[in-house]
Amino acid sequence: MKVGEKVTILVALVGDNQSFDVALQVRRQKAKLFAFDYSVMGDPLNTYNQVTTPSTMANSLGYFTTVFRDGSAGLKQQDKELFYQIGSEVYGYFGHGNAGYVAFIETDPDGTKHGYRMDQTNIQDMENTKRAYWSGCLTAAASSSSHSMVQLSIDKGAQCAIGWNQSIYNTSAKKFNDAFFTTINAGYTVAKAAELAKGTISNQNDTVRDYQVLGDKNTLLMSEAIHPRNDFILRPTSLKNLDKEQ
Repeated sequence: MKVGEKVTILVALVGDNQSFDVALQVRRQKAKLFAFDYSVMGDPLNTYNQVTTPSTMANSLGYFTTVFRDGSAGLKQQDKELFYQIGSEVYGYFGHGNAGYVAFIETDPDGTKHGYRMDQTNIQDMENTKRAYWSGCLTAAASSSSHSMVQLSIDKGAQCAIGWNQSIYNTSAKKFNDAFFTTINAGYTVAKAAELAKGTISNQNDTVRDYQVLGDKNTLLMSEAIHPRNDFILRPTSLKNLDKEQ
């Protein structure tokens, strides 16, 4: 559907002598990807290049895709449809991780950057999320006081989540990520895309091969929204030609 294109909407109302307004919203499904430059924390890791292929693939599927570098939007913020950034249909984190938390960087309005620990205390509603992708060390590992980031995503309502059981290397993570997003863009399920991405890692001892998928492993990114909130239930490709966010 393109901007300005006319569509027919049939609405059935049931009631006796009642008068009320009905608001209908059509919007593109969203992909929010977070990457970080950890030099502000004295760490050389920079994951900006890890989101290039994922963002391209999400765009080609029709998602309204936004890449946040150093958390300029903030996971705690809501968009204009009142969805938390972390609760978008596709959520991707690319950065440092540990058992039960990840290292997030926030950018203040004045440009000041600071790091903080993102854990179970600041993960909001993810019931709108079809796939949460935690590309970081130990994101599938639990701590003594918290579930893993993957399990926390499922606990908060995500349909499917993927993360890693061990520490992983940046170059290996990028290779896996690129293969995963390219494969899932071709119509494969999350589980199959991860399996095929694993196959691109020739070193059998590479820890990036040790991932974990929880939730509905047959999730497709080409599917309808799972919690449309009065939106029409459309596939991402149904609205991919919209020139701007609706």
